[in-house]
Amino acid sequence: KVFTKLNVSRGFRAPNIDDLCKVFESIPGKVIVPNPELKPEKTYNGEISLSKGFNEAVKLETTGYFTRYKNVITSGKSQFNGMDSIMYNGTLSEVLSNFNKTTAYIYGTSWNFIADISSVISISSALNFTYGRLKTDSADSPLDHIPPVFGKTSFNLKLNKFRGELFVLFNGAKKLKDYNLYGEDNFAYATPVGMPSWHTLNTRTSLQFTKNIQLQLACENILDRHYRVFASGISGMGRNFVITLRGNI
Repeated sequence: KVFTKLNVSRGFRAPNIDDLCKVFESIPGKVIVPNPELKPEKTYNGEISLSKGFNEAVKLETTGYFTRYKNVITSGKSQFNGMDSIMYNGTLSEVLSNFNKTTAYIYGTSWNFIADISSVISISSALNFTYGRLKTDSADSPLDHIPPVFGKTSFNLKLNKFRGELFVLFNGAKKLKDYNLYGEDNFAYATPVGMPSWHTLNTRTSLQFTKNIQLQLACENILDRHYRVFASGISGMGRNFVITLRGNI
């Protein structure tokens, strides 16, 4: 039997302090100045989910969604005191401001899979894909804040007082053509081909000694891979260990 859920909604987001008042440099040589005339963004959303169980041991669920934006807040060329370029932090910088663009759209899908191999072993996996574009008079341009495909796959063990998980976190590549050059995608931190794909192998365990005392151990990025999350200017952590002792009084 397949279970279906359908959701339709509307929403809005009022401009925040950063949108209205903050002066900042998103890319060297480009400075964003305030625009007090910004209006709220509005969204119209649709979502459908399908789920099916197999022999009460396996469950598969998928969701598809679509959002249409109006009055999208995004950055574009502007002027300050009649000038399109000003000196900022010692650099001649192009002046940008946040504006309400006409429309934009986002669509995507997510997949979730759970399987109980036995009474103590299970597998779960999740995958997410998102695509967003600004509507323009010519070709549609990338919407910022859109992550590349990402997900997680884990193998779980449940015993009497012991819990263990071995899992992989993964991100797909973000190509240069999918970056928003004027938004907050931090294009300056991308490599010549964009942001490469990456994955990390991780594990975490817990042991319940008594009703009130629990010990947790974790090792993150076991293979010590060098990676960077999309839009970040800082590389991710290398191999690291976490030890936690929890007690309830």
